[in-house]
Amino acid sequence: MSYVLFVVGSAVEYFGMFALMFALFRFQVNRDFFAKVAIITLLMSQVSYFTRLVPEIGNLSTYLQYVLFVGILWYLFRVPLFHSIVINFAGLFVDIGVTVGCVFIISAATGITLDTISANPVLTASFQILSAVIQIGLAYTIRVKNWGFDWVPSDRRVYTPFNRTSAVITALIAFCIVAAFILTSILREDFEGYLVAVGGVALIFVPLFLFFALRKDREEGAHAESSD
Repeated sequence: MSYVLFVVGSAVEYFGMFALMFALFRFQVNRDFFAKVAIITLLMSQVSYFTRLVPEIGNLSTYLQYVLFVGILWYLFRVPLFHSIVINFAGLFVDIGVTVGCVFIISAATGITLDTISANPVLTASFQILSAVIQIGLAYTIRVKNWGFDWVPSDRRVYTPFNRTSAVITALIAFCIVAAFILTSILREDFEGYLVAVGGVALIFVPLFLFFALRKDREEGAHAESSD
């Protein structure tokens, strides 16, 4: 039962993450998208479940999956490697931020302890589904409001310049992932401390990432206009 709940919750959460990533970077959503994402989410939920059964790597499962997601986006969706790293970073840390926020808000409102949530498969799956619903709502809002970034090409054969802002974004991503990785290793026995620390990292770095992503968007727009 716990296996089924975990797989369902993880698959739904991954779907929400993909929906938000693709809306944020203005990818077209079609039948092929849904087919690919459905297969990916089911497979990655298996990876998530079975890696967490291994004590040595269980707490690092998220970061292992990040590497896999980068490769998947590069190979299946033909996104250039740098942009795949950027897109997956946005998806991963927004997902972390939304999930951590939901956990702390509901925990504070209801009195449910974090240990209870982590030990209860039904509660865990419920939070995963809630996180997915919020992310799908954000994705819908982004599409309706016509927000999002235009600087990610939909084909890895398209050349895009790697400028100073690209370097800053890369440095932010690297620093953020390393910081979260170290905190995860240190706090592997302290679930509440882990949530606070990693959530704090997301809270600090996601706004910085969005700031430079917007700058990159403006630079690419100006470059396109000058080329015309």
